[in-house]
Amino acid sequence: MRKYNSLSKKVSINQKIRKDKKDSAILSLEHLNTIKNDSRTEVIKFPLFKEAFNYVENIFPSLNIRDLSIYKVSPILLKKIGYNGVGGFFNTLSKDVVISSYLCSQNSSLKFKLKAEVDDILVHELLHYCYNISGMKSTSLFQIEEFAYGWSWGYLKSKGCSKDFAIKYNFSPFLAGFFYEKSFNWVLEDKGINRKDFDNYTQYRKNRFYLDNKIKIENKIFEYCYALGEDIIKRYELKMEEKTTYGNIKTSVENNKVSLLDLDD
Repeated sequence: MRKYNSLSKKVSINQKIRKDKKDSAILSLEHLNTIKNDSRTEVIKFPLFKEAFNYVENIFPSLNIRDLSIYKVSPILLKKIGYNGVGGFFNTLSKDVVISSYLCSQNSSLKFKLKAEVDDILVHELLHYCYNISGMKSTSLFQIEEFAYGWSWGYLKSKGCSKDFAIKYNFSPFLAGFFYEKSFNWVLEDKGINRKDFDNYTQYRKNRFYLDNKIKIENKIFEYCYALGEDIIKRYELKMEEKTTYGNIKTSVENNKVSLLDLDD
């Protein structure tokens, strides 16, 4: 039986893992050399995946994205060097980007399973590279990821991906971790249960409550994820229409960023 406290702790741990991974996304030369020397590593250079390269290059033409070397790496090797579950990272000095040859969501719920092709992951990581190399440093994991998810929407859309599919299978696996506590508290309130009273429940009673309300909690999480996903897509579609490029993208990001606190009303 899955325990409530174990699940909530797992959500917190996964959020910390994502932050630690993004903090260490600038790949060390030591790990980069390990990756390059591995026989399973595949080197990708333009014009391979030319649609992905061209998409990002057209948004940020001054960053010479087509000159980058991409290393498609076995997830087994990534786990071995301490990057289990990471989709990709980069080294700005050597202009190398690393992507996993296969990526699955760490979220255990079927409702938030990631569905992404290698080229989708490539576009996402190239956008992270653009964010970093252009000097847009941020301590906000959400803002960093919003940039990549928002700008990648145009690429997904060009492949025939619907907004619903993108939000459900591309955005939500990441966004879900931000909304677990809020959704859980919403269900408690809906049931007329005070949070302090709930915290004093026996472990068995907590487990029972979670199992009885698991679907309701997940549906609420997805409701919040969908609302935020729609907001991100709407704002970045405006950026695309305005043909925002590297020259004014930093100002655009600052003027249009959204806070998760805005959704707490």
